[in-house]
Amino acid sequence: MDWAQVTLDHLGPAGDQSLIPDQADAARLFAVLGAAPKVHMSGEIVDRYGYVSSIPGDMTVLLVMVDNCPGPCERVFDLELRRDPGSFPEPGKLQPTPGLNAAAATKSGLRLGLTKDEVKAILGWPQHEEENVLYYGAARNASFSKEEVLARGFPEKYVRMGQYIDRFIKVTFTNGRADSIRLDHRTVWD
Repeated sequence: MDWAQVTLDHLGPAGDQSLIPDQADAARLFAVLGAAPKVHMSGEIVDRYGYVSSIPGDMTVLLVMVDNCPGPCERVFDLELRRDPGSFPEPGKLQPTPGLNAAAATKSGLRLGLTKDEVKAILGWPQHEEENVLYYGAARNASFSKEEVLARGFPEKYVRMGQYIDRFIKVTFTNGRADSIRLDHRTVWD
């Protein structure tokens, strides 16, 4: 559950911004990458915000899901970094941004272009491995302090209730190199 595994760094026009799932909301996303329309993807319940690098020759894509719930639980929970639009159903709907480029990586060093062995050196042994995919996951119950619950905008009753935290990381490879990294981290409050 190390935050370095899911904190996406080297974002923003100067490359000095980060997005942290479960801490960033849509306002933070827009401050880092700019506003974008939501894009519906077949089979997904939550629409995504889609971005593509505006740097000539750089086709890096970032797809971001924000919970649909109103109020404080409306947080970024899923970040998917792709080497290029690939099979994205509507690449024309991706918002060009100077805030995204091929240097995007997690604080721990997970980035596009790594080999399986390099990913394993960062994340450890996967829970499941396929020929071209590594899967990592973790879940735990947590109790946040009163200060953290209130700072997140939730009523004090959630201090006593406790929360469930679920994390999933999926790295997909093409020709032996990471071409997609999906970072999913969510806190369930009810």
